[in-house]
Amino acid sequence: MTQPTTSRWLLLLAAALVLPACSGDTTGTELDYDPAATGAQLEEVVRPLFDGENAFLGLSAAGAALGQFSAAQPAQELLRFRPGLDPRAGVEYRRVDRALWSAQVTFPAEIVGRTLVWDFAQERYVVDETRTDAPQDGVRLVHYTMNQGTRTPILPLEEIGFIDLVDEDVAEEERLGIRVVITTGAEDRTLLDYVVGFTGDSEPSEGSLLFTAVGALTSGTGRVDFDLTRGFTWSEAENAEELTLDYLYDAGAGLTVALQVRATSAFQAETWGDLEFLVEINDGADIVEVDALIAIDGSLSGEIRVNGIGVVDIAGSDGDAVFAHAGGGSLTPQDRNALRNLWNLIVRLLGLTEGLLSPAGILLLPG
Repeated sequence: MTQPTTSRWLLLLAAALVLPACSGDTTGTELDYDPAATGAQLEEVVRPLFDGENAFLGLSAAGAALGQFSAAQPAQELLRFRPGLDPRAGVEYRRVDRALWSAQVTFPAEIVGRTLVWDFAQERYVVDETRTDAPQDGVRLVHYTMNQGTRTPILPLEEIGFIDLVDEDVAEEERLGIRVVITTGAEDRTLLDYVVGFTGDSEPSEGSLLFTAVGALTSGTGRVDFDLTRGFTWSEAENAEELTLDYLYDAGAGLTVALQVRATSAFQAETWGDLEFLVEINDGADIVEVDALIAIDGSLSGEIRVNGIGVVDIAGSDGDAVFAHAGGGSLTPQDRNALRNLWNLIVRLLGLTEGLLSPAGILLLPG
């Protein structure tokens, strides 16, 4: 059974935020701030990542392919869920025995320096003995147009480029270099060029996991540089577990988007406690912050700030949010629609980030 992703989990919050306080209102007081303009800025970040969504599906297939070649029994399980990355995951998904991880070899030995192609009959990637174009210290997968539902190539197969995964491990960190190159145009074009990393120190009673992704995606609609970090810690002695997400996207021209999530729970508790969520959109002139907290009892509180000044208050409960103009007026339908679009873009950004971080599972494969 596929475990829910962080982005799906945050859709609960999204549903709460887009509910108007009074659905029958046709009038309201204009805000001193334009949420539609913030939405347009977020689109500058989301659009290039959306252009790369087919490549994210290809990276997901790459992870599954390497899991198939690994001789270790737990390999598929390690790729099926990402320990500590999903706040909705049960206790059994929060930790994995550190002994399963290798800091020596990222790839199964039989595919190092080889090129993998999709075999329709076997419904999996296989080594193509005739191709010699793979990096010597990694593996190349032919990249095809992907089926979003099955996360496998669409038939008839359409080769659109390649995905290179290169072992870049260092002494204290497992690292994987990733390049997705599109070859269908007049010239080859590098769509994605980045590095994912993993460090971990794990025992059943305490430990920590840290995943990172640093690099850039360049599409026909723009470029986004990103620096993504996911951390998970647990301590039986302190009776505490904490998940932290810190994402930074830079669309150039002074526009950055930072997103932070904090989730906590008691050690091995069945559910997480309070969720803290903050997204900051900074265009070099103004800083817009969406700041919210869902308490363990389901109550919702927060605000939207512009340059530190609250413009929209958020209250109520998870699934039944109440919005108020911070100045005392009611929100206009136009502003409510703009806020709905703004939040949908935030959720979209979270979903696309899942695609960028998906290769981190490969680093958990036993060497």
